[in-house]
Order: sequence, then C-alpha cells, then structure tokens
Amino acid sequence: MNKNERRVQFHPKCTVLEISTLDEYTDEEILKCWYTKHEFKQIATRSQKQAARWESGESSMPDSFHRGLEIFTEEGEEIITSCIQRCIDAVMDEQAVQWENEVDDYDRLAAVSAKVSRVSAVYALDLAMEDEQEAQRMYIRMEKKNKKTKKVKHSSLTKPVEEEGDDHTSMCSDLSLPGLEWPSSRESPSFETMENSLDLEQVDQGTDAILPRRVKALTMHNSPCRPRKVY
Repeated sequence: MNKNERRVQFHPKCTVLEISTLDEYTDEEILKCWYTKHEFKQIATRSQKQAARWESGESSMPDSFHRGLEIFTEEGEEIITSCIQRCIDAVMDEQAVQWENEVDDYDRLAAVSAKVSRVSAVYALDLAMEDEQEAQRMYIRMEKKNKKTKKVKHSSLTKPVEEEGDDHTSMCSDLSLPGLEWPSSRESPSFETMENSLDLEQVDQGTDAILPRRVKALTMHNSPCRPRKVY
C-alpha cells in the first residue's frame, strides 16, 4: 500500500446501538416515519405548482425563500442535470482511456470526478451561506415578534421590555452584526459563470485557496417536503 494512503482504524471500545428494522415497526410507526406513494405524489405536485408560480412571478410571497424547489424550475433542473451529466461524461471518458491502455486506476477515476464536482461544491457552499443568512433573518424577525408580545403581556411591569439591544444569538451568530445588510439579490447563476470562476488546473492539484468566497446563487424557499422516506 502506498505510504500516502490512509488506513481505516476502529476504536477498541465501541458503542453499539441496535436499530429496529422495518419488520419491527408497527403500522402506526410506519405511517409516522415514511411517506406513502400518495403523499409523495401530492408533495411533488404541490412543489411543481409553487415553483411554477415563483418562476412566473405570480407567487403571493415574492420575497419568500424558495430553497428546495430548484429541481422543479427549468433553469434549476438544467443546472442540476448539467452537473450530473458532466461528471458522468468525465468519468466515462477517463475509463475509456484506461481500457484502451489496459489500465485500472480507480484513484484516477475518483480524481477526475472530484475535479468536475468541485464546481458543484462551490455552488453548494454558496447556497449554504444563503440559507444561513435566511435563517438568521427569520430568527431576528421572531425575536422582534416575541419582544412585542412580551411588551403587551407585561405592560404593567415597571421595567419595560427593551425593543433593541438584543444580546441573543443563534447558531448563525457570526451574522449577528450591527448594520448588517441582507442581500436582496434573487438572480440565478449560470453553470458556465461558476465554472469559469475556478482555475481547474489548481483545482486538480487540490488547491482550495482559489475557491471564490461568493457565487450568486438561486435563493428559493424550503420545499414543503418533510424529511421522511417513501414507503
């Protein structure tokens, strides 16, 4: 084995947790943990309608965050499909070259896949930053709403509830800064723009420093889907 390759090691003292199989679930537990085919079809239909309204500008909430509906829009589907297909094409091309030279280099296949997928990684990180900002914005809104509610309920108290100077922070505390201006852009990026922003030669060498800090990304609302499996 190459000295640069890492080995998998297991801790000598392991904690084993038994997980129930589907056969051990009651009918009620199954209904609570998994989607039925009918539920999943309803979710997909509702998501498609919401995405269509948002794309056409007919959404009743134009400022809402539509994360999760990208796949149901024409541009979002094109970006996602393009990312997947480019990775498949790159791996298949490399495999064809190896077969021609009678070589089986799985590490090279992985490297080719990682190189093409790096653009997707940048895109995903930027979407995560958008989600973080939206979560922080919603947190601030809830805090203001709670303060107003407390002020009404405790209006007879001698010590008033402060409207400003909130010291509470969320998990996104790095964004809890005075004078922070939230981005209002709802402009979608093109896959080519993201790809051109990277130096693929440096990416191939594993250089992370060249990754851009920001790439304009789709800012869409959470899909109504709950995190359950299809049963």
